[in-house]
Amino acid sequence: MIEAKVEQSRSYLSPTVHAVASYARIGPTSVFDIPDLGSFQLFPVNNYDAHIGARYVLYDFHRTAKTIDLALSQIDSAVDRRELLKRDLEFQAAQLFYAILFLQDNCHVQDEHIQMLNEHLDVAKRKLASGTATELEVLSTQTRVVTARNQKLELENMLAKQTITLRRLMGRGDQTPLLLVGDPAYTAVSQSTDELIRTALQKRLEVQSIKNLVKTNTVQYDLTKLRDKPVIDLNALAGVKNGYIPNLDKPILNFALALAANIPIFDGHLTRQQLAEVSANGKILADRARETEELIRADVLQAVADSETSGNALRLVEINIEQSQKALEFARARYEAGTVTNLDLIDALEACSMTRLQKLQALFKCVSSMLNLRRAVGEAIL
Repeated sequence: MIEAKVEQSRSYLSPTVHAVASYARIGPTSVFDIPDLGSFQLFPVNNYDAHIGARYVLYDFHRTAKTIDLALSQIDSAVDRRELLKRDLEFQAAQLFYAILFLQDNCHVQDEHIQMLNEHLDVAKRKLASGTATELEVLSTQTRVVTARNQKLELENMLAKQTITLRRLMGRGDQTPLLLVGDPAYTAVSQSTDELIRTALQKRLEVQSIKNLVKTNTVQYDLTKLRDKPVIDLNALAGVKNGYIPNLDKPILNFALALAANIPIFDGHLTRQQLAEVSANGKILADRARETEELIRADVLQAVADSETSGNALRLVEINIEQSQKALEFARARYEAGTVTNLDLIDALEACSMTRLQKLQALFKCVSSMLNLRRAVGEAIL
């Protein structure tokens, strides 16, 4: 649509041509007599006129050129809006993609956890049958199995919802298989905050969008100033019509050439008010540009802080995993020695499984913070 506006503006550089045909019957007609000469009729009863007219703007003080510039700048703004929308969709798709991957990994860890609980439930039942365990151990283990299965159902529900959202975003049908394969990769921030802010101010689409809007406003101001400038036209007509003396009914070729100047004198201060409006919009855009830069700086600082925090959390979880694995090995050794119960061993196993889930959550936060940082800096998300 914007391209069509540009072509509409360029059409003013070409002449306009039109054809007109008319018929009119007029009565009564004026007839007068001259002695010794006869009767004379001033105009015919049946009047015919057919002509082709052309109009060409010779000079309009570059008003047409400014109109074309305005349409071109509007194209740039439309492209900016399209690119912003694409970036937001890419960011949303990337978030959904990694969320689905992590939920799938969570489901796998939960499956292993449920399998481990079932194995220990079988052990508790055998020990209960042999008289070396109490019914409390069996009931407690059964309760933990049910709790783990409920957690698995919640994870599967979340996974189904995220998959539905990603299908809708991709334009896929509800029944279309969606198999996602990938390795969540996390890269720590290597650049300084000042470098990231400078990069963001150069690459962020919002900055370019504001610049294009300012350019459009400048062109609009220049175009508005030309409203009270004259327009010089060349008009031409050529055709046939009747009504010429002495034979009023005979069609005769005729033409007309005219040079016209349309000079505005007073428009009720409309141009002055429009200039004031455009100037006010320019000030608003200047304030918006400064606000956009501040928002970009804040986005980068927040994204860097989130990335550092999530990275530290991931390192702490990895330390916790090592500690929980050592605790599990210690609990197994004591269980084999008979100094702890089956429930004590299950507690250590659950703690180890929980740290694995915590690592997945921490890694997901790291990847999310990395995506946010890329978006804040203006780099490619995928």
